[in-house]
Order: sequence, then C-alpha cells, then structure tokens
Amino acid sequence: MAPSGRDENIRLLIADVVQASKLPPKSRTINIKPVVAELTSAAYEHGLLPDALSDLIDLVTTPNHLDQASLAAIVRNLYPATRVSRDVGLRVVGSFGHGRLKPSLNIQAALLRWLILVYHALESPGFLSQAYQVLFCLLDTAATSIGYKEKHVKPFRIQNL
Repeated sequence: MAPSGRDENIRLLIADVVQASKLPPKSRTINIKPVVAELTSAAYEHGLLPDALSDLIDLVTTPNHLDQASLAAIVRNLYPATRVSRDVGLRVVGSFGHGRLKPSLNIQAALLRWLILVYHALESPGFLSQAYQVLFCLLDTAATSIGYKEKHVKPFRIQNL
C-alpha cells in the first residue's frame, strides 16, 4: 500500500475508534476490538503522523466509553513516525493526576512509560524539565514514604517538600 493510502487508512481507523468511543458499548453497532487491533497493528508497522498521534493522545487522555484493554493497546502502540510535538507532550503531562476526568492510573502509567520512551523523539525535551515540579507533585506520598523507615518521615512533610 502506498504511504498516502496507509495514512488514509490509519486516519479512517482512528475516526472509527473515536466515533465508537463516544457511545456506550451496548449502543454500538459494531464490535470495536477488531478495529482497535487493526489500528494498533498499522501504527506498529508504519508509525503515526503528527495529526494521527495527536488524535490518539486526545482519545486516551479524555473520558470516553472504550474499555481499558483497548485504551492500553492504543497507548502501547503510539509509535511516532516523526518528531513528537511539545503540545502532545504537554497534553500527556496534563493528563496525569487524580480526578474523574483523568485517565485511569494504569493508562497514566502507560502514558508516562511512553513519554520516557519517546524522549529522544521530542521536538523540545526541555519542557519536561519545566514540568518537573508538576510531575514530582503527582508522586504518591505513600509510595514515596515507603523508602523511609524513620518515624519522623510523615506524608505531610513529604508533600511540603
């Protein structure tokens, strides 16, 4: 398949997945799992152009009706074909944290892993150093305090750091 045909096919698959993500599973007329499998396979084989990557980042970082397995498969197969823009990286960092509108913790962990893996492909990796304070504040205080055995290390003291 020609490169433009592949890109068009990926764009159509993304449109199908985005459309299906807006509907609860019982309201869908098609089974979305084969479409997600085809999309992830195409992304793995050919990579994603900036617009396709941006659309998929929007999909996985905003509330939708896709199941966790489909979202995780999409995140695992976010292979950029070109440099990753600062905007995409900032949207990934902005999706981290607790809240009803945030992705599940498993998806956040997968997105963080993805961000680390594509560090070399970021257009301007310097934004991560600017977002360091945000990332540090998102660390779970219980996980941070596990490494300390002293009685004076308390969660409120960790948060004050």
